[in-house]
Formats: sequence, structure tokens, C-alpha cells
Amino acid sequence: MVATAFLAGCMSSDQTTVFNQINSARSANGVAALTAFSPAQNKAQAWAQYLAQQGSLSHSNLPDGYSGVQWCQLGENVGMGPDLASIQTAFMNSPGHRANILNPVYNNVGTGVVQASNGYYFVVQEFVDAC
Repeated sequence: MVATAFLAGCMSSDQTTVFNQINSARSANGVAALTAFSPAQNKAQAWAQYLAQQGSLSHSNLPDGYSGVQWCQLGENVGMGPDLASIQTAFMNSPGHRANILNPVYNNVGTGVVQASNGYYFVVQEFVDAC
């Protein structure tokens, strides 16, 4: 828990908002909270920056950024929209994105958020089952 609090302190307020949205949805659905995970955090933020520069959505190569990390399963949500709340709503209304958020196998997460020059937000959620 101390590591989570420390890492959460390194997140921007937008990244913390997305992190809290994920864990709030998990709590509301009876799923254990995720821990902020530095490799996933770094990957998510870098990918969000890439997407904002490209101006479009695409998925990363999931194993990239996890060299030396023991993982059993990875997942990723990418989204863009006018604000963080609407992106989270869209994720929860999409069966695939919702499944990643509520998957009880995942125990770690990283969040990336970038606001592009057009005002739109790009959000990346990296889910990791560290085993």
C-alpha cells in the first residue's frame, strides 16, 4: 500500500483521476482495487503522448515496456474524448473495455493522460497480471 501511495503521488492529477475511476468501477462491481505499477504507468503515459501526437487511436504492442517484468496477462484500453468522465463512461459502455477494467485477474494498472492541442484528451489504461 505504501508503494501505491508513493507512485500515486508521482501521477498527474489527470492520471490520478483515471486511476481512481478504474478502482471506483471495480469497487462498485465487487472487484479488488488495482495497484499503480511503475512499468505500466511509464508505458501508458508514453503511449498517450504518442496517440496525442498522431491525433488518432491505436493499440500498442502489449509486451513493449515490460522487459524484466514477470507477467501472465496484459490488457490495454485506449480512448479519446472531450473530458475524462466521458471517456470512462465510453469504456464502461463498451464490453471489451469494461471487461479489462473489471477483470479480477489484473492486479496492477498504469494510466496515461494527455490533452492534445485541440482540447481532446487521450487516455491509456495498461492492465497487468503480475505473476
